Amino acid sequence: MKTPHLLVLPLCVILSLAADAKDLKLENPGFENDLAGWNIIKVDAGKSGLSGDAAHKGQTGLMVIDEDTENGSEVFSELLPAVPGKNYEVRFWGKNLEGSGMGVYLIFYGSDRKHLVRSKAASFTLPADAEWKEYSHEERAPEGTEFVAIRLHSYGAATVRACLDDFELVENP
Repeated sequence: MKTPHLLVLPLCVILSLAADAKDLKLENPGFENDLAGWNIIKVDAGKSGLSGDAAHKGQTGLMVIDEDTENGSEVFSELLPAVPGKNYEVRFWGKNLEGSGMGVYLIFYGSDRKHLVRSKAASFTLPADAEWKEYSHEERAPEGTEFVAIRLHSYGAATVRACLDDFELVENP
């Protein structure tokens, strides 16, 4: 059976773009080495932790149980080198067992390692779905970017019980 030429060209372009993505190599993308490469911030107040019940694959994943209607959870990945004007994409597996309001962000930092304030910072909100699904969120690095990190944050007024695991951070062409 012949493959129509009109289908081959778009497929080649997609495969070429995927091949050009640069993996930024998170130290511990699946939480298998305790919290190496991740930082649970003090204001998290015990909402986030490692659990075998939160593992997509492997032994552990991150479980967020936020029953506080005023303060959210707060977990950051390590800072990785980034370039202004490039597109960065976080890919991960997640499931939202109850509630809503679990956000996954890309946070950009300048050379002083301070968060670059943007007029419109975007996030990905984990949908209500108790089954494991793969998700992604992409943003363009603003002017002045030197580093990028992943932020996992349940919104302040939200109550949520979510599992997150197997992260990947890539620089797209």
